[in-house]
Amino acid sequence: MKPDILDAVARADDEAVSVLALAHATEKRYLVYRVAQILGKSPQHVRSLCRSGKLRAIKTGPRSWMIPESSVKSYLDAYNF
Repeated sequence: MKPDILDAVARADDEAVSVLALAHATEKRYLVYRVAQILGKSPQHVRSLCRSGKLRAIKTGPRSWMIPESSVKSYLDAYNF
């Protein structure tokens, strides 16, 4: 590819990432203990779901996760809660 085309592709990728980040920035997020209450599971189980990818989450520390509301809803729908 030509350099100017590569630059255009990179700019488009950056803009797409910015739009996605803005959409996710406004979404409600839960801490592990709150999701554990919602699911009726232990916080350890919720962290395990996050590590395995079954529950989409953002790792914010050694044992800390932020879990988007959409991820909790998807998990509830997928596992018929």
